[in-house]
Amino acid sequence: MSIQLAQQFDVPARSAYYDRPREVGFDPCEIRFSAHRMTRQYPSWVDVPCPGELQLWRFRSGWLPVSIQEGEQWLSDAERERARLNPNSALRKRFVGARVVLRWIVANLFKTTPHEVQLIDGPTDQSSVQLTADGHPVTIDIAYGGIWIVIAIASSGLGLGVTMPAPGGENAIPKVKPTSIWPSASPDCHEDRFRYAEEAVQTARYISLSNALKRSSIEVSPQALCNNAVASFVELPGAGRWHIVDVPMPGKIRAAVSVAQPVTRIQAFGWPKN
Repeated sequence: MSIQLAQQFDVPARSAYYDRPREVGFDPCEIRFSAHRMTRQYPSWVDVPCPGELQLWRFRSGWLPVSIQEGEQWLSDAERERARLNPNSALRKRFVGARVVLRWIVANLFKTTPHEVQLIDGPTDQSSVQLTADGHPVTIDIAYGGIWIVIAIASSGLGLGVTMPAPGGENAIPKVKPTSIWPSASPDCHEDRFRYAEEAVQTARYISLSNALKRSSIEVSPQALCNNAVASFVELPGAGRWHIVDVPMPGKIRAAVSVAQPVTRIQAFGWPKN
């Protein structure tokens, strides 16, 4: 689900970075990773992500930085109506929780109050681009995976993709053990993983690209998504070069994020430290 602030302007999803000459030998896995606990005390040192930086926030559905009574007061009338239209209480609780935490994060990033954050659900055919008072654009995306909620924030176009485990599938041993940029949690590191998990990884990558471009379908070579490394570059016709990074999730949940600029640093909140 793509979110944007009320103040917005058009920024192409394709970064101008990719119009420059290619850097020779740039390793997509050369990413500085920092894991942090998710606590109700907002880390005061966290600022709006700069170019090359990606923020990931992961928390369980139902986790809130404040009481549910206080959090619900932050929501807009439109958000309350959307919550009411959810088909069951579990989905309503998940939606409300995601919006409360998102408002808490954005309010701290932009030095305002959660209630004053004006969020607009961007249409599916446009990039979700935000504009702060000082003209610093950021993009925000939200994804759900079982009981987990993931929020991604960057200074360029991005999209999250999550797939849930499916029953069945045959055992398969990959020919190459995947490398990892994650020092504390590396998905798919076991040689005897299930075949459907491999397909799920590729699907999560595809969904992340689709969400980043706000398209229901995209033209991408299947070979471009089956790289064993947990981070890679993918060229898309008319959309430039994207940095895809696998996001570790519990169990057989698979997730990935696609970013329009190279990611050199990840601040991951809600992941265990070494």
